[in-house]
Amino acid sequence: MQLSAYMSNIRQFISEYNQVGTDAAGRSRVSQITTVFDGKVVNGHNSLIFDETGSGQFISGSNKITMTASGSGNEYTIFQSNRDFVYLSGKSQLVEETFDTFSTQSGLIKRVGYFDSNDTDPTANSSSYDGFWLETTDDSIKLVVQNEDDGEPNHEVDITEWTGYESLGEYQNISTWDYFTVIIWDFLWLGGAVLRLWLKTDNGFKLAHIYNYSGKRKDTMIKWPCKPIRYEVRNVGGNTNGELRYICSQVATEGSINNMGIARSVDTGITPITLTTTGTTYPILAIRKNSPYRCIPAELLDFTTFITTNNDYAKFTIQYNPTLSAPLTYTDVDKSSVQKSIGDGIITVTADGDVLASGYYKQDTVLPTKLLDENFLTFLTSGVNFENTGQYVLCITPISNNIDVFGEMSYKEY
Repeated sequence: MQLSAYMSNIRQFISEYNQVGTDAAGRSRVSQITTVFDGKVVNGHNSLIFDETGSGQFISGSNKITMTASGSGNEYTIFQSNRDFVYLSGKSQLVEETFDTFSTQSGLIKRVGYFDSNDTDPTANSSSYDGFWLETTDDSIKLVVQNEDDGEPNHEVDITEWTGYESLGEYQNISTWDYFTVIIWDFLWLGGAVLRLWLKTDNGFKLAHIYNYSGKRKDTMIKWPCKPIRYEVRNVGGNTNGELRYICSQVATEGSINNMGIARSVDTGITPITLTTTGTTYPILAIRKNSPYRCIPAELLDFTTFITTNNDYAKFTIQYNPTLSAPLTYTDVDKSSVQKSIGDGIITVTADGDVLASGYYKQDTVLPTKLLDENFLTFLTSGVNFENTGQYVLCITPISNNIDVFGEMSYKEY
């Protein structure tokens, strides 16, 4: 009797595993997902959350980004989120992407997915990719999964061989992919348990393909589970001018991120920083991603600052990428993916960056907390080439007299 009940449950699990109401871990979806990224573009894209690079063109529409690549000079364009997204072990991750003009074109490669490329030459088509994506060839569409260390896919399947090909309806016709298209990836990593691709058809969301990785090979399915959203189009010798349009995306974890991650803190030490000029803004403390650990998401949580003398006033700001009179000098934080820099009272802010928080204080002021809560922009960025690594800077502007200050910034790594 017990064995019969067990086998019944197994059969039920197998049947439900192919349903959109079951996540990649086999759990019924009974609660809200936790959004970790909202990638809609309204009135043009926001350079704070997306990075773009390439020799082709980017045309911002009211609700889309058109990426072009002509045949002259083998042009390419890459549109990628500025950061890698939080992945929690044992939790199914959900990635939704929409686009159009994805049909095949001779001499063109188009890719849409959850992936990046190595730091040797991250924009080259020959770069070792890591993650999973849809890719056009001259005459078809395929699904690709690759671990960067392998240098080649561990799973590369033409659309006609997808496990759910027979259910794709109108999308069996490659030309349909030129129209507005909605795909959903969900996966359970733990090294690479399972990846599923869902496609919205006239008959609802259909399981287009399932890749059960466990038991297939050694090592992990993809090198890192924390990836950016990425779209790209490349002209690799065709005479046709290529085009791909980004429309929207989102990333979510099918679980809560509360009480997850490792909280860390950096500060200016026990010696105050002297700021001499009233009305001049100084960087006193900054953090940024350490590029070898770009795949580890890190989030700025909070900050504190203190004036040592009575009756002095100052303005504080948390700025993203301010323009400075001289570069900051960064050092690695031990056992962390983050680097820090402490101001010297000489380097100044010559042009404000994007201000994430601001206020005024004096010695006995209790600073407000949670000014940075629920803000996508507090996740440290890196960009496609890792040259756009964002600086998050605690800045102080003396208002009354020259002042001596301390500062602290806390962050969390996932």
